[in-house]
Amino acid sequence: MSLLLETPQQYYITLLRLIQNSSESIITTFGVFCGITYNADISAKFPNKDREFLDSIADYENLDVVVGVGGFTPYKKNCDDCLLSYARRTLRIEKHRELYPKINWYLCESLHSKVSAFKLKNGKYIAIIGSRNFTGSNNFEIAVPIED
Repeated sequence: MSLLLETPQQYYITLLRLIQNSSESIITTFGVFCGITYNADISAKFPNKDREFLDSIADYENLDVVVGVGGFTPYKKNCDDCLLSYARRTLRIEKHRELYPKINWYLCESLHSKVSAFKLKNGKYIAIIGSRNFTGSNNFEIAVPIED
């Protein structure tokens, strides 16, 4: 089976339905923002579909979210701005962990994957291969579900 998911609405509805019908789920993304900074929740000022989606899955168990974070690479020797930026990016993900404690959050350096995989309650597997990050971006490319 292959079905093109062309809009953010189709993508998020499909993800939610798969999570609801799965015994295990994993979503990968490069970065995560969703209106949550390292020290504040500004989602009311900057609403986005990614945050709405996270809110809709907040109570599901057996859900893993793997977030790719760029490793710490200073642009010059002893770059305090580089270290501060890396710390804030990492703390922002920790803030997501605090706000969504039922989701199993993992950090992975150099992960750029945007794949969601599901073990359905009927024993079958399905994956969505796409290009969506949870960063509040208005950009959206296509996603394709693949069934075993």
